[in-house]
Amino acid sequence: MYSDNGTNFTSKHHKLHEVYKLLCSQQLNSALNTFCLPREIDWHFIPPASPHFGGIWEANIKSCKRILQRITLNSVFIYEELHTLFCQVEAQLNSRPLCPASMEATDYSALTPGHFLLGKAPMSLPEVDIPEPTPTNRLTRWNRIQKLQQSFWKQWSQDYLATLQQQNKWTTPQPNLQVHDLVLLKKENMAPTQWPLARILEVHPNPADHFVRVVTLKIKDSVLKRPINKLIRLPIEH
Repeated sequence: MYSDNGTNFTSKHHKLHEVYKLLCSQQLNSALNTFCLPREIDWHFIPPASPHFGGIWEANIKSCKRILQRITLNSVFIYEELHTLFCQVEAQLNSRPLCPASMEATDYSALTPGHFLLGKAPMSLPEVDIPEPTPTNRLTRWNRIQKLQQSFWKQWSQDYLATLQQQNKWTTPQPNLQVHDLVLLKKENMAPTQWPLARILEVHPNPADHFVRVVTLKIKDSVLKRPINKLIRLPIEH
């Protein structure tokens, strides 16, 4: 690699050299192993040219593509519009909860894909809800993009929640919900990137068969009683 002696190049050369020495450090490799091994962290690669081995994420990608094609149809976008739409869709996808952030009963937060990318869950700014029948030619460019991302959220979030709660009626016994479990509430008209999470305060088993079908839960400052068909326990197991 050749360049002039501009400070922007020379300073980066020193920084890259420091990173190279750090990566080659036996002390760093030992520290990484010490951190990862007790937590059972292991990196697995699927075989080359075999996307079907990644069925979990490929199914999510397929769902996103199908919904994007459905809501955009034959629309024509400028680069900035498409970039804005994709960034908002990306935030929605990376905001989905995966598992509790901690085992504390007072912690209502969940780990999301955004934590691995940004260090926190992605958020979206509040926007005015644009009714579905509104003609596109009456909207500004910004409102048009907001309408599309709201349509994507409504369809994708419902599809995603449906895949998390498989109904195996009377065939496979499911474990009862427990006190302090972190659950995701299935609600209509959720705002983009907002997933209502709650902790179970009390379970109400049926006296006849001892199956739990109703629970009392706490969401922020409210205490609610809900049937279990409106709840999804975290972590999500595939």
